[in-house]
Amino acid sequence: MITGSTRGLGEVAAIALAKAGANVAVCGRSRTDLQRVSATIKDLDRDSDGFFLDVASKESVHQGVKQILKHFDKIDILVNNAGVNHREPVMDYPEAAWDLVINTNLKGYFLVA
Repeated sequence: MITGSTRGLGEVAAIALAKAGANVAVCGRSRTDLQRVSATIKDLDRDSDGFFLDVASKESVHQGVKQILKHFDKIDILVNNAGVNHREPVMDYPEAAWDLVINTNLKGYFLVA
């Protein structure tokens, strides 16, 4: 199970684990990218599926994990990778951006773990 595996380092980790022989639960918020990354892993002859998962939402995490367990029966590896960034000078940093970063990069790791 790899959170944030629809692009960037998460996608690289998902493909690397598949090449090493792992079946991979691809997790993220873009349904199109979930399908794309999962298809790439299936082309490597590994089992994979894409699971919508918003790490900042307890309900979304519970539903996603439930679906992953239904598909794979168990989770052997968790790569808690999902993260966001907002670059702006601190004096101009919007509170909504701060909340998004904290909810994804801190709370999200807690909820998924």
